[in-house]
Amino acid sequence: MDRFAKENFKNYIYINCAESSGGQFLKCMIEAKRWSPGTSRPANVALKAMHLYERTFVDTEDTVVVIDKIQETKEIYNLIRQSKSWY
Repeated sequence: MDRFAKENFKNYIYINCAESSGGQFLKCMIEAKRWSPGTSRPANVALKAMHLYERTFVDTEDTVVVIDKIQETKEIYNLIRQSKSWY
């Protein structure tokens, strides 16, 4: 998977939920989802989280994001499932 992504996509971001990158991405998802009463609800939570996690992230056809070992953190799995912009 790693080799395929590197050979076939210009931009490749790898997040491993069993390592520190998973914890860092979870913090980005929580921050992107943050909302205060009386303000607009956050849109595109997953895309915002990707920008927080990787400043150089671009949402293009030649970008792939691999989230490995997602079963290790139910929080990331559930946040991604809830985010309509992820699909």
